Amino acid sequence: MEETGIVNIYVLTDKYPLISQIETSLSDLSVSVTHGDPDIPQIDMIVAARADLFIGNCVSSFSAFIKRERDHVTEKPSRFFGYPQEV
Repeated sequence: MEETGIVNIYVLTDKYPLISQIETSLSDLSVSVTHGDPDIPQIDMIVAARADLFIGNCVSSFSAFIKRERDHVTEKPSRFFGYPQEV
């Protein structure tokens, strides 16, 4: 958050969004954390594809679709958990 200046987090998951844990961990940064409706994944994909930054899971086909759109359509940055940031 400090590196990017992002103040809104939208959590995409069909299970266990961990909203309270994220809010607690980032409480000193004044960020807003939101979770979408897991029964409407198309909304999550649209939000993720157009977000300022997307952080995905490298084993998720859902993340793969979002990453492809971001690389070829919106040309916005993406990162993956557990992988170093590309330089």
